Amino acid sequence: SALSSSFDGLAKFNYYADPSDTFTLFSGQGFEEYNAYQPYDPSESPDQVYHFDANGASSFDTGEFQQDHQVQHYYLNYLNYKHNFTPKSFLSERVYTLTMPTEFHEENTSGLYERTDPSTIGNQLDYTNQISPRYQLRAGMLYLQQKTDYNIVANLGGPPMIPLSTENPFYY
Repeated sequence: SALSSSFDGLAKFNYYADPSDTFTLFSGQGFEEYNAYQPYDPSESPDQVYHFDANGASSFDTGEFQQDHQVQHYYLNYLNYKHNFTPKSFLSERVYTLTMPTEFHEENTSGLYERTDPSTIGNQLDYTNQISPRYQLRAGMLYLQQKTDYNIVANLGGPPMIPLSTENPFYY
């Protein structure tokens, strides 16, 4: 579906290399935007019309009303390989990435901009064997590497904030 403030898109492709081997490529992504509560009438408070400057580390006066809002995104992608030993026994390996960045534009409501950018890279290996109608053997390993970049601007029109590290000079 595609609306003015949201989107969800999914795509899945299967490639059957032979009767025993299958490759699957999957991609899913989307976003949703939410308007934030603003406890004032913008026509009565023309001095509170700030918005985050994407090229700097502070808010700036837009000169017109800017609705505070929150935007949530997700991006899930994976490549899967499945090998069938028999119709009841198979091995599957999946490599995937998941990121879910979120932005909070609350310059006018509380005087801050916040962005989180959590990401995960995963590698999953599974073996399944349907031993009998009542018993199934499943074994596997999962490796997850996670990180979260986080930046926040908590001033209006002040000097830029100092970076937390030299490795991420744009994350405050």
